[in-house]
Amino acid sequence: MDKSYTIHVVPDETTDGSAGYRAYHPELDGCMSHGKTVDEAIQGLNDARVLYLATLRELGQPIPPVPESKTVAIWENYSGTRLAWGVFPSGAGLPNTELTQSR
Repeated sequence: MDKSYTIHVVPDETTDGSAGYRAYHPELDGCMSHGKTVDEAIQGLNDARVLYLATLRELGQPIPPVPESKTVAIWENYSGTRLAWGVFPSGAGLPNTELTQSR
C-alpha cells in the first residue's frame, strides 16, 4: 500500500444547505476539501494537499511526517449500505467523533 496521509471523509452540508462531503487529512491541520460526492471531495483534497505542503515549504515550516500505514475512512449519515469503510492500521480504533456524528 502506498505511503500517504490519512484520509477521512465525512458527510457535510454546504452554505446553501445542500448535502455533500468534507475530506481532510488529520495530520495536516486545516487541510481539507468539500465536494458533492466522496470522489470529488477526495480529488479536491489531493489538490489542497499539494498547495498546503508547498506553502509549508515556502514558509520554512516542517512537513508533518507521513504515517507508517495508510488510513482511509468514509462515513455516511443516511441509511445506505455503507456506514463505515476503511483501511486501518492494526490496533487503531475508529475516530468515534465522526462515526457518532454520522449516525
